[in-house]
Amino acid sequence: MAIATMTLEAVEATLQQLRARKQALTSGSKAAARKLGTLTRRRERLMATVQTIDA
Repeated sequence: MAIATMTLEAVEATLQQLRARKQALTSGSKAAARKLGTLTRRRERLMATVQTIDA
């Protein structure tokens, strides 16, 4: 689903899903730390795109 076509509820659901995945990975190995970094970058890109669309 493209961010440009997502509803606000879909964006919120995606962010909640990313938060849940982050919580699941907080205690773990080096692989988990890499995944957390990836999730953080995805969240930042998502929020940047949302800000661009809102502007």
